[in-house]
Amino acid sequence: MREITEREKAGYLLDRELASIVNGIPESTLGLFCPALQGRGVTLIDRSAYANNGAISGATWKRLPSGLWVLNFNGTADKVTVTHAASIKPTAGLTVIAWFRTTDYTETQGIADVIDDTTGYCLILYGSALLSTLRVTGCAGLTKAGSTAWNNVWKCAGMTFGAIGGHILYLNGANVASDSDSGSITQNTRNLTLGNRAFYSPTTAALRGDLALPVIVGREYSATEMLRFFTRYRLLFGV
Repeated sequence: MREITEREKAGYLLDRELASIVNGIPESTLGLFCPALQGRGVTLIDRSAYANNGAISGATWKRLPSGLWVLNFNGTADKVTVTHAASIKPTAGLTVIAWFRTTDYTETQGIADVIDDTTGYCLILYGSALLSTLRVTGCAGLTKAGSTAWNNVWKCAGMTFGAIGGHILYLNGANVASDSDSGSITQNTRNLTLGNRAFYSPTTAALRGDLALPVIVGREYSATEMLRFFTRYRLLFGV
């Protein structure tokens, strides 16, 4: 009888099993997807066709019981920087998704941010709320109120924009706020920041907790696709 390994006792999936779940999304407009199958080094590897790799500054690797590697941020200066590229700055349609776990839901914390006063987009925790903002004509930010129940619990945050649904904010695959914004996103040449703020920099702008599976797509995901993404990966996070 084969002996059960310590790895299996801990609940880790085999590398090939994990890879079959997270390795690549069949999406021609995929601009960024970082499944982090190996937790080492100072580069967050992008598995899209564009190789929009992120430079890790301060954040450290940690492994979940499922075997997935995630990045832990200290709540101050830690960040991941992805160099400006057109593939992560779409104008007509956009989807941004990331899994996060915060240990202090009261702080302003960046998840994915490339915004300034007049251009770009962001998905952040703003005080106790989840917030998405993008710069199009007549656009206002969307918010979902937070609670103490968010602390130290994995959540899947997402935002979409396009001609069909306008601007929609998602949490765990569900539409939690929407606005019928239209037009084109006004983009910039700033670098994308993951796990921190790119332009606005309060003292505690970094995520105080963990970030995983950031995704940027150059089109608007449907509600069905957003729910499918959440359902596909939720067991990796114990949700």
